[in-house]
Amino acid sequence: MPLQFQLDYAPKESGLVGGSFGLQTTLPTALPVTLRLLPGLKTGLMNSPAAGSAPASTVPVFGASIGLGAGLELKPGIKLQLDAQHFQNFLDKGPKGVQSVVLGASFNL
Repeated sequence: MPLQFQLDYAPKESGLVGGSFGLQTTLPTALPVTLRLLPGLKTGLMNSPAAGSAPASTVPVFGASIGLGAGLELKPGIKLQLDAQHFQNFLDKGPKGVQSVVLGASFNL
């Protein structure tokens, strides 16, 4: 069972922190393929688009996230992982939904 903590940072005072846990399975192919499903929660601050002539502002956000991932084990201890996530903001202010795609690598020494 994967457990993941994530910190997302973007310029201009935006930032999210979250946690997720879910299901993971590995398909026994020539290059082992890992598939993941990660639901979770996130909270933080995000830039809100300006309305009319008003300047953009930073607003609090809180909501659910869902992530799907696929990875390859290139050699024992060397993995590439591609994750796609959707964050749904439950609060009235700020963006309602944010998508992200992350490419990661891990090396076990």
